[in-house]
Amino acid sequence: ADGFCILVQLKHTVQTNAAGSPIALTELDSDLWKTLYNWARIITDSTQHRNNVPEQLKYINNTEFHLVTNKSQSKKNKFLATVIEFQESQKTFTELRDAIVKLTTSDATIKSYIQIIATLDDAVLGAFFKHLRFELELDDIIARVKKSIREKFVDDEMVDSVFERLDSNIRSENFKNVKNCAKLQLTFEEFWKNYKKYFSDGRSKKL
Repeated sequence: ADGFCILVQLKHTVQTNAAGSPIALTELDSDLWKTLYNWARIITDSTQHRNNVPEQLKYINNTEFHLVTNKSQSKKNKFLATVIEFQESQKTFTELRDAIVKLTTSDATIKSYIQIIATLDDAVLGAFFKHLRFELELDDIIARVKKSIREKFVDDEMVDSVFERLDSNIRSENFKNVKNCAKLQLTFEEFWKNYKKYFSDGRSKKL
């Protein structure tokens, strides 16, 4: 309601390690750096008049950036550890920037992503990384959605039915929008208007 924005990027991998678990998020992970690059481009988007530091800071201070993935956390990912320590004021901004510029890779695309991020103004880069959130090892998304439905006071025996009706109808609407070259955009008000019936039905004992 106050205009605060949360940008969520969901990255799901089917790659597994020797133990059969999803692979870890590495320092030079393409999903990580492409996501950070895309967010950096949004922050500096000139079409939204954010081609100067004050406007970029204004945008960042009203936004959180969430990278959600089923990839596991690795103790070898020193860059991620540095970001978290910077957020907790255990590392300085200088140490953070050094950790970024010292990363080396033979992958030209990832290297270009890192270089673009490194060109951000110090104040902007610091604020950006303060507002980053990493949610790792989130594998069973469907179970989390069903838990959220249950928290809306839907009886346990009706949760699957509500989920299936929501899933089916939202997919149908998405298909129509894609077919009509329209944006996949859903406001809270639209969600409430179009789908509240399924929650109400899930709370009712009437046939």
